Amino acid sequence: MGRVKDFAKKHKKAIIITTSVVGVLLVGGTAIYLNKGKMSDLLSDSSLNELTANVKKADVETISNAVCDNNSIDKISIKAIINNGEPFQVSGHPRNLPQGQKASKEKIEAAQKLKIRLKPGQTFVEEYYKNCA
Repeated sequence: MGRVKDFAKKHKKAIIITTSVVGVLLVGGTAIYLNKGKMSDLLSDSSLNELTANVKKADVETISNAVCDNNSIDKISIKAIINNGEPFQVSGHPRNLPQGQKASKEKIEAAQKLKIRLKPGQTFVEEYYKNCA
C-alpha cells in the first residue's frame, strides 16, 4: 500500500488531469448518446438545406443593385449583405482619429456648417452611400 501512496503523491497532478479528462469524455459521450436522435435531426440534409438557404438569402444573394456616384444611379449586379443590397445614405458624423492625428481644416469647416462640434482627436466623415460599387 505504501508504493501506491508514494506513486499518488509523486504523480498527483497527472492523476487529477487524467481523471478530469476521462470524466469530461464520459459525460460528453453519454450526452451525445442520449440525444443521438436530436443530433441526427439537427444534422439531417433538410435542416442543413433550410439553414443554408436562409443564409444565402440574407448574405449572399446576387441582386440588381445600384452604384451611387454623386447621387446618380447606374444598375449593376453585386453581392448583397446588408439592407437587402439596396443602397442607403449614411449621415455625416464625427469619427475618432488615431492618437496624434488631427482633423483637416476642410473637415472642421464641414462639421461647423452642420453645427457639429468636434472634440480633439476627431474628424468629420461627410455623408456617403453604402452598398454601392
